[in-house]
Amino acid sequence: MKNSLQPVILAGGSGTRLWPLSREGYPKQFLILDGNTSLLQQTAQRVAALASTGAAVQPPLVVGGEEHRFLIVDQLREIRCEPAHVVLEPLGRNTAPAITLAALHASAAGEDPVLVVTPADQTVRDPAAFTAALAQAAESAASGDIVVLGIAPERPETGFGYIRCSGATSSANAGTAAAVEQFVEKPDLATAVRYLEEGGYYWNAGIFVLRASTWLKALSTFRPDILDATRAAFDSRKVDGKFIRPNRELFAEVPSESIDYAVMERCPGSKIAVRMVPCAAGWSDLGAWEAVWQVGDKDDAGNVTSGDVLLNGSRNTLVHATHRLVGAIGLEDIVVVETPDAVLVSHRNHSQAVKKIVSELSSSGRGEHSQHRKVHRPWGWYDSIDMGDRFQVKRIMVKPGASLSLQMHHHRAEHWIVVEGTAKVTIDADVRLKPKALARAINQLKDLKLDFVSPYPQQVAVTFSEKLIQPLLHWSWMSTVVLRLAEKYPIRSTAIANGQFFVVRKEALDIIEGFSTVSSKILDDIEIARSLIASGFKGIVTEGSAIAKTRMYSSFGELRSGYGKSLWKAFGGRIGSFVAIFFIFTVGILPFVLFLNGYLIGFILFLLSVLTRELSALRSRSNPIYAFLHPLSSALLIYLIIYSWSKRGKVQWKGRTV
Repeated sequence: MKNSLQPVILAGGSGTRLWPLSREGYPKQFLILDGNTSLLQQTAQRVAALASTGAAVQPPLVVGGEEHRFLIVDQLREIRCEPAHVVLEPLGRNTAPAITLAALHASAAGEDPVLVVTPADQTVRDPAAFTAALAQAAESAASGDIVVLGIAPERPETGFGYIRCSGATSSANAGTAAAVEQFVEKPDLATAVRYLEEGGYYWNAGIFVLRASTWLKALSTFRPDILDATRAAFDSRKVDGKFIRPNRELFAEVPSESIDYAVMERCPGSKIAVRMVPCAAGWSDLGAWEAVWQVGDKDDAGNVTSGDVLLNGSRNTLVHATHRLVGAIGLEDIVVVETPDAVLVSHRNHSQAVKKIVSELSSSGRGEHSQHRKVHRPWGWYDSIDMGDRFQVKRIMVKPGASLSLQMHHHRAEHWIVVEGTAKVTIDADVRLKPKALARAINQLKDLKLDFVSPYPQQVAVTFSEKLIQPLLHWSWMSTVVLRLAEKYPIRSTAIANGQFFVVRKEALDIIEGFSTVSSKILDDIEIARSLIASGFKGIVTEGSAIAKTRMYSSFGELRSGYGKSLWKAFGGRIGSFVAIFFIFTVGILPFVLFLNGYLIGFILFLLSVLTRELSALRSRSNPIYAFLHPLSSALLIYLIIYSWSKRGKVQWKGRTV
């Protein structure tokens, strides 16, 4: 039986040593520092690669901060990776509580998967070797051991913790996992040199593989206070879609502790076995600019550049430009990082000390330590491109389907210039949109992964004839099996749409040459839908009563005239109209006739039609009492179809006969 592997991606932390690129609002796990994807995205792709070994890999469980929730989801969806859930820490409490939250969630349904716990801010040069080592670790962890990945040290490094073990070779990923003898904290340079000379020491990558039950048992042995406090916060959690929010007040009581201090350093010599799998995969945690230089693509002089950079006479230097041209002359072993609002210049050997600059910024009350000039928000981002006395200029990007909050200002004016859009929306002149209607309609388009949607507005009915017909039409598209099949298996002849509120992707509309091709059609909404479907696009009619409303006709005369011009065409002509009449009579009138003649089946079918009409009335916000007049509504609709057929070629519309 395959072991179920649950990837756990730890996406918290601020990455202060990579300032000014990494900041609290946009930390290093979301940055593109190596390759074309962010470190978080690379991490998700690495753990997903475990499926190639035959393992049953579940969608990743991400543990991160509340302020980064949308960054996490958006970046994962960019690479078509849908997280299982995102556990949002109300505040940072280090890695031990984070892993505990993941273990509690993974075991909540009575399961005990193997957790593959990895930070989100690392990179590897050899993904295949990394996958092999991780698969070996997972196999060992299935038996109940705690397994860590150990990185063969390439240099005396003072920024990493170390693992001392026996029986492991640094050159291979294969073989048996070695017993861990000791976890060692970050050493000074002399100690790091000695570790390298003695051998048997490995960098601690912070990657742990273990069963959820193993972790909970180990934590209950060594730090039951962390387990109890975290469990209390988790048990009082709130679930919002993909997001899981532990109780903030209770989580604040959780001791802040790393996995190494809380558990790992205590395991050697105890009853809880810890083993290590060596990994030679070109690993780096990119913890400082020196590490970014180490993994970067170098020119003949050892320089690593990113962005618009010109170098002259420089060696072993890193220059990262994000906003403007950076020229560097005669530099050696220097780090230069340019952003729109801050520039860092440092010797490569001192890059670990960048966090001291960040601390000074924070203590002085400046904002450059926490936010970029470009600030990401759930709805998109804004960039404060200019400001001065009594004015500010922002460039903003709003994601498709997203919306900004409504604001009112008493002492300032706002001017907006829209420079680009990605969707076109049409509404009838008599349609009234409710607050955030456009955003919700576009969200329907995005969430359903369609090319067009027609939210069916609430049909306001005042006169008796309106109350008979308008709710019936809403019920017909909501409950008719034929229409549901047309939505699931779209073909041109069965295309449906409602031009009262129509949202279509701009790219799709451009391909069929826009609305101009249907401007002369009676049923332009259906014709545009047919053109879209014929071109391979998909779309449906959706429930739109909550976001829009309209009153189509104000009298019986207007109602008859309006339906008279188009109803026969809507059913596809003579045959379609006949089928529609037969269907309406069968489901709308015949059951009532049978009921009046004492047939039980008639009563059951009539009651069923009334109940479905009642449900439709609740959704469309119409008067449910008219559901009992379903037979009369059906008879009126049959009359309108016949009237429409009789008036074909005689009705004047937009200056022409239809």
